[in-house]
Amino acid sequence: MKRVYWMIFLVAMFAFGFGSGCLITDGNSAGGDCCVNYEKCETVCDFTGNCRQSCWFEELCSDTCGGEAGEPGGEDSLDFCYHDGDCAGAEICVNNLCRVPTTTERGEAGLCQACQTNSDCADPDALCVLLGDEDAGGETVCTTPCGSGCGEGFECKTIAGSSQCLPKADANGVRSCANVPELECVTARDCAAGESCVNNECEAPETAECSASNPCATGETCRLGECVEDNAPECADRNDCATGQTCESGECVGGDETCVFNSECAEGAMCVNGKCFSDCSVDEECGRYEYCRQGLCQPSECSGTQDCAGDEVCVDAICQPACDPNTSSDSCGEGYICADGGFCDRDPNVECRTSAECLRAEICIEGQCESPCTCNTDCAGGEVCNLDSGTCEVPADGGPESCDSVCDCVSGEQCVANECVAG
Repeated sequence: MKRVYWMIFLVAMFAFGFGSGCLITDGNSAGGDCCVNYEKCETVCDFTGNCRQSCWFEELCSDTCGGEAGEPGGEDSLDFCYHDGDCAGAEICVNNLCRVPTTTERGEAGLCQACQTNSDCADPDALCVLLGDEDAGGETVCTTPCGSGCGEGFECKTIAGSSQCLPKADANGVRSCANVPELECVTARDCAAGESCVNNECEAPETAECSASNPCATGETCRLGECVEDNAPECADRNDCATGQTCESGECVGGDETCVFNSECAEGAMCVNGKCFSDCSVDEECGRYEYCRQGLCQPSECSGTQDCAGDEVCVDAICQPACDPNTSSDSCGEGYICADGGFCDRDPNVECRTSAECLRAEICIEGQCESPCTCNTDCAGGEVCNLDSGTCEVPADGGPESCDSVCDCVSGEQCVANECVAG
């Protein structure tokens, strides 16, 4: 009988299964050590085959992170940066300066905003957590303490001994900030031009005269952070207009124009994603709140990684997809590679990704700059020219039968007596 009980005990012990669970990272603890908070799940089965899962949070810390002041990675190393990849050693990019993570200097990231360590979070009691499995590329974002209650779409969980609001898990047990109800902002792109997202609220620059929370007096309106009379000209020069616009007779024009080819834009502008953008060589040639990037005036999306989504980093004032340079770069998409800084960058071996990277009279076709077709005879046999895109394609219906000129017929055919015939 004792042997039976002993066998049951062994079966129950070997039935324990351990899952990787949901990693939650915290690059900085109160003691200054590098710590990792992670959710550990254990599946327990009895000898009858009935199983249940139990999960809890554990914290592992080491004392191997950070340097002394004055050393690489030390507190007084304040090199300018756009993202953490610009910094050395254990430093991170905080407000465009490389710093050692601390618990005394707070960042501006609010609930579900991107972070690297606890000190990036605006609330001193918040934690920087990694949602989802690390291998699946989960978002690294800030929590908020449960003391004031968790909003709709969030729930209170115990992490490292403190109660924190986390996005509710979906049917598959995955937590994501993409599934939560509206906050005023999560990234700067949720705010008006020139504003930043600070602790989930849109804030205008300190130099701004007005904002949504600081309206102008009666008879005035707020334009790009300045109070102007309601009937005042919309602009005095290009700096008063949005990206891609120019100032003509006191009005901003050109921003809503759509395009397919660079040649459809005004002189000095290029076609990007169906919109005309002004070209440039230095930031000073661009409008207010714009940044000269890859020869084009583009909106400044971020001043630091905290302005971007959880799976992005701030590179040259633009939020770029984050990636792991130690793994395959396929996640960056065609024409891009994973740079050493941990962001997706242009592949130097690919001539173009968009037509804006080509000459004014060319378009980008499968990574190469080519002249757009204007007549079916520009295409290979059996193809027709799509004048809307400037590319050659095989007609779904076999091609036209009647014609006024050879350009109306499938390439390789001739127009004879208003009919397309084999050439």
